Amino acid sequence: MTNGICLERWVIPELLKYYREKGIIDEFGMPQDGFVGHIERLSSLRLEEIKKTGRLELRETLLQRKDQYDNPVKIPIGSKIFGFRKRFASYKRPEMIYSRPDELSRILADNDIYFIMAGNAHPSDTNMTSLLKRILSTIDANEILKDRVHFIQDYDESLSRAMAHGVDVSINNPQVIGNDGQRISTEACGTSWMKDLINNTMLIFTCDGGLADLEIGDDATLNDSFSALYFIIKGKTYEEEVSSLYFQMCEAARIIDDSHKKTELWKKQLSAFLPIICGSRMIADYLNLAFPKNSK
Repeated sequence: MTNGICLERWVIPELLKYYREKGIIDEFGMPQDGFVGHIERLSSLRLEEIKKTGRLELRETLLQRKDQYDNPVKIPIGSKIFGFRKRFASYKRPEMIYSRPDELSRILADNDIYFIMAGNAHPSDTNMTSLLKRILSTIDANEILKDRVHFIQDYDESLSRAMAHGVDVSINNPQVIGNDGQRISTEACGTSWMKDLINNTMLIFTCDGGLADLEIGDDATLNDSFSALYFIIKGKTYEEEVSSLYFQMCEAARIIDDSHKKTELWKKQLSAFLPIICGSRMIADYLNLAFPKNSK
């Protein structure tokens, strides 16, 4: 059963207010009838203005935090912010983006991207703790990465919320292809992508968890167009996936610089996934499961 999120808790307050004013979300936190048409008519300028408040919130939050060098993080106004935040586990592959440090550094510098990474490994997961140390060593060995990649200490809900509100692009690359090249499933639905997407953050993801719902669901119309809703990491081998990830980072950066394409993508994302995201929908699903209509 697909997860959902509490909109009041995770959406930029001004954005949630705007969605309600425009007849997109009702008083129960559910999509109103005709919500897709209302989303299409949203003001792109207003959406941009509200997203700027989210970026400001994130910048102010990062100034109060410490990175891997025990320094507060100051991101220049106008720079792009990419993020990766979650519980660190081997199948989530936090190391993938650092597979080719020199290539990654060129992408960040050429596109004026700062990469914010946050999350915790389970205390008993010694392999992941060692992996995180290797990641930090890779960053430290490259001057551009040292300047543009920040691992934020003391990950908590307030930092997660600020990143959901403020990053331009969120990256999530759990393993979905086995060593034999066949599709596998390792990721539960999760909610980080929901928190990002409803706050008008673009997604670079492998097709898994909740984002796979449109690929494998029953709605043929959405199935035909789901791939245009986010930047999919593809490939039959690990190296192919790394190449795809880097390519999609450049594509996402290009879209950020095109205000029209960016806001149109925001609207398409919201139209497709809003019914899945709403926590009220999830509650209704559980109630219907526990208390079927035909039961006593």
